[in-house]
Order: sequence, then C-alpha cells, then structure tokens
Amino acid sequence: MVAQGFITPAPPANPTTQGRQEVPIAPVSNWAVGNVSSVLVFPSTLDPARLEAAFARAASFWPSVVGRYVKATVPGGPEFAISLTNSPIPFSTQVVDDEYPYPDRHVIQPDLGSFIPPLAGDYFVAGADAPLVTVRLSTLKNGNSVLGVNWAHILGDAAAFSRFLEDVSLLYNLPAADLDDDMPTLEPHVRLPPYSEQIGKDFKFDLLNPLPLEEVGKGYGDAVTSSQMFTVTLTPEEVKHITSLKTPGEHLSDNDLIAGWWVSVLERAGQRVEYVVQTINYRSFHKDHPAFPRNLSTLGANVAQMRQIPLPASSALGTNTPNSNRRALTVARTVRAGMNQLRNDPELMLQWLSNAAHQIGTAAHEGKSFCLVPPPGGVVVNSNLRYDWAIKFGQASANYHTDVSLARFLRVFQANPDANSDPYNPSPRGVELVFRVEQGPAVEAVTRVIAGDRRAWAEGGPVGGEDEEEEPKEPEVRAFGFGQNVHRPSYGGYGN
Repeated sequence: MVAQGFITPAPPANPTTQGRQEVPIAPVSNWAVGNVSSVLVFPSTLDPARLEAAFARAASFWPSVVGRYVKATVPGGPEFAISLTNSPIPFSTQVVDDEYPYPDRHVIQPDLGSFIPPLAGDYFVAGADAPLVTVRLSTLKNGNSVLGVNWAHILGDAAAFSRFLEDVSLLYNLPAADLDDDMPTLEPHVRLPPYSEQIGKDFKFDLLNPLPLEEVGKGYGDAVTSSQMFTVTLTPEEVKHITSLKTPGEHLSDNDLIAGWWVSVLERAGQRVEYVVQTINYRSFHKDHPAFPRNLSTLGANVAQMRQIPLPASSALGTNTPNSNRRALTVARTVRAGMNQLRNDPELMLQWLSNAAHQIGTAAHEGKSFCLVPPPGGVVVNSNLRYDWAIKFGQASANYHTDVSLARFLRVFQANPDANSDPYNPSPRGVELVFRVEQGPAVEAVTRVIAGDRRAWAEGGPVGGEDEEEEPKEPEVRAFGFGQNVHRPSYGGYGN
C-alpha cells in the first residue's frame, strides 16, 4: 500500500529569484508536454527523514521545482512562466515484497511500475495548479531502498534534472552544505534573432512539427505496438573495438562512434538511413558571445535541442561488407561535423535555435506537442555516454532505471552492473544501447548483423590501448564545509 504525504520546502534561498513572483520561460525552453523519470536502486537503506530534509533544502535553491506552470502575468515577455509558489512536493512511501524492482538490470524498462510516482494528468496545462515533481521512496523485501522521482519537462532537460538530484544527494550527505557559485539560475536564456521564413526554411525538419496531443499520443502508441525493443549491452572490450576505428588524435567521442556503429547495423540489416537527428546540449557553447548569457552553464531549463544532419549515401545497404567499419566512422565524423558547425559558428547556432524557439513556442501557445518518432530514412540519437545518471546518495553504488524506447531512436547509457556484481566493488561498466526495430524481417536482420559483429570482435582478440583517445579531464571539484570534498562535475560539464 502506498502512503501519501508531502515535503514542505525550505524558505527560498536562491538569490537570483529573491522577491520574484514568477520566472518567465523562454520559448526555446517551453517543452510543456513530457516528463523525465528516474528510479534509483540502492544496495542499502536511505533514511526517510534525511531524504525529506534534503529535498526540502534543495527546493530552496531550485524554486521552480516547487512552482507551478502558468500563463505569465508580466507584459511584454514570454507567454508562459513558472509561478514561484513554494508549494509542497508530493512524497509517497511503500513497502513491497520484491527483492528488486524489475526482472532484469537493464536501464530502460518497458514500465517503471509502482516505483515511479505519477504526475497529475494536467501537469502540462498552464494554470492547472499541478505539482511539477513527485517523489516516492520504496523499501524492498531485503530492506534496500528505491527512490523514484518524476520531473515535468517544463522544468528543464534531463541534465537539469540530474543536477537537481545531485544537489539533493549532496544535501542528504552534507545537510549544512551551501551551493555557492554552483547554484542553479533560472534566467536569462540565449538571446535569439527574430524568426523568419528563411530561418524556417533553412532549419525545418520533420520532427519539430506541432501536432494535436491526440495525434502525438497515437504516433507514439503506434510506434511501440508495431516494433520490437532491442537492448544491446556492449562489454568494455566490445566498446573498444568500436571506438578504435578513429585515427590517432582524432576528436570523436565514444558516443559518436557507437552511434555510427548503430547506424551501420541498421543499414547492413537493410534499413535506409538518410539523416541523423542529434540531440545537442549547448550549455558550454559560445561563452564569449554576447547573445549567450554567462549563466548558461548553470541554467535550470531546457538547454538542449535537436539538429537534423544529412548523411552521405551508403553503398552497403543490406550487405555485411568489409567496408562496414568505414561506414560507421563516416557516420560518426559526419554527425560530429554537424555539431561542430554550431560550436564554431554562433550566428548559425542562433538561427538554428530561433527556428526551434518558434516551433516550440507555437506548440505551447496552441496546446500542441511533438511526436519524436522519425519516419523511415531518419534516426534520432538521444542521451550521451558521458552522463552518469546513477546518483548514489552516499551509497557505495546505485542502479539507474528509466523508461521510453522508440522506433529508429537510439538511447545510450552506462550499463548497470549485473545482478551478480558486488555493489561495493563493481566490475567495469559496459554500454547499454536501446532502440526499436519494426516487427518482421528487420528484427531478424538486425539480430544477425549484431551477432556477426560480436563474433568478429571475439575472433579479433583484445584491442590495443596505445591509440585510444585520452578522456577529457574532469573539471575542478569544489570543496564544501567540514573539510570534505564533494566529487562531481561542474554544472557546465554537461554537453556534447
């Protein structure tokens, strides 16, 4: 049985919002429909009182989290805002007769079940007075804790959500800690040029097309029922076989190369891929340009958008040729070049964001949303291998689970340790890829191509390490009180 309660937030403590009644939502950030769910499974027990206190204090630094989505009351600004109501957070608890929440340790679960607390059905409606965050603490049969948190997308992207949970974790472990210069900001966003028909023409792509909510729901439902979910967990050695494709010194991330390999798998299985829609977190872009505010790296908002990047035509469609590695490398280089165009040209990036702001703002104004299932010929790459979503709350380890898998839509995660792994001495983590393939011959073809690659990697033996890309150094960690260092990346460390 679920016991319902509330967490009363501490008095607001974020100086950037002192005396404010609301914070405007920039149109480019106004993803009203959608949520991000996180279920964290721990190897021991969390203290409920400490957890409630940590959420209450974190909310004082994140006043939007305990606010409400509304129509803005300040004239001349954005149409929508977060009203800073300092409202209680729904907090529920339950005890379950399970040793683990799910039948396996895969990050993506088809259904998060009772371990994730629902948001209200009208949370995305301005003025509905619906909570934007809900929390549930579950206790398993073995006494271990499971923390489920649901986050309305209007508050920010997954990176902002993750940083909020990191702050809760910090305050759970060090209740007297202060966020200081690592405190989130809520505005301003990037200052964009006016939208024009030419910008719309230059940056138009299929997925950013506002649709009635009924059509969005049907599109997602049809995509799930007509496809089969694939979960591919690559071992660290298999990942090395993929990431060793680049030349020494070449700046391609592991995520670029894994996505390139996945595209080559689909093509060798007979699926045409003409373009990649890459999700790009731009918190670290153009720090010296006047249109990009100095607080962008700490902005608790949606600071990621999608860019459609055309691919060169493949000559290996439906064939497992010796050039398959070359194709994976070509895709990785093409996608990285598309991201670098934005990184190197602030004016191009501002026009790209202007188009996104127009489409997203129009959808919010009309009560519409987007169906992010690409048509045949397109794929989406979402998530980023550098993100570690398993926030530990002072525990030796944590397993992370979330939901949502779509057709022709790749999600990439650091894999959870397997069930036999020692949580206090975990083995090296692999990489989990999750995507869907249309039911029918494509399922068998994709299975066959992946199995063939794995046989080839096994026969090829271990990959040498002398040409591997050196990982970027972690940003300097900041010290908190009591002589303790909290090791976590700076807020601006998120990005592509």
